[in-house]
Amino acid sequence: VDLALAAQADVVALSGDVVNFPQAQTAAWVAQMLNSSLRHHHGHQAGKIVPYLFTAGNHDWFYEGSAASQPELQRQWRQSALHPLYAHSATWRAEFESAGGGNYFSSPFWSGRNSYDFGAHEVGGVLLLTLDNSRYQINYDQLAFFRAQLLRWLPTVLILHVPLSVSETLRPFKGFALCGD
Repeated sequence: VDLALAAQADVVALSGDVVNFPQAQTAAWVAQMLNSSLRHHHGHQAGKIVPYLFTAGNHDWFYEGSAASQPELQRQWRQSALHPLYAHSATWRAEFESAGGGNYFSSPFWSGRNSYDFGAHEVGGVLLLTLDNSRYQINYDQLAFFRAQLLRWLPTVLILHVPLSVSETLRPFKGFALCGD
C-alpha cells in the first residue's frame, strides 16, 4: 500500500496469494485496509480511492487436509471468505455502480452476473484484465472473455496468478522468454 501511494499509482493489481489459507476475518481485514488506505493524496483525485483489481491465487482458497476437491474449495472460498476482495475490486465496483449501486452484498444484481473467473477495468486508456488461473488452467468462458476484450483494441495488461508457460520453440529470443515462464 505504501509503495503504491508513494508511486501515485492509478490502480493496484493483486494477483493472488494475498492470504494464506482462507479465513473470512483475514480477507475482510485486507479488503477494509485496501479501501481505507488506498486513497489518492494529491491533485484533483485527492481523497478518492485508488482502485484495485483482484484475482485469487491457490493459497487464497486452498485448505490443506480438506477432503474437498480443488474446484470445490476454489468455488467455496471465493464465494464466502474471499468475496469482500472481489466485491470491492475495481472490476466488480464499476459494474455494480453502473447498475445503480446499493449494498454490495445483498443486491440482487450480485446474484450471478459477476465473475470470480475474470474481470476488466480501464484506466487511462489501458485495459486491465484479470483471469483466475490459480488451478493452472484457463476455461472456455475465460478464453472467450479474453478474446472479446482484445477486440476493444486497447493496450492491454493481463493479470494472472500463475505465469504463462511457452514451449522453447515458441520463444522468440533464442529460447528465452521475455515475460512469464
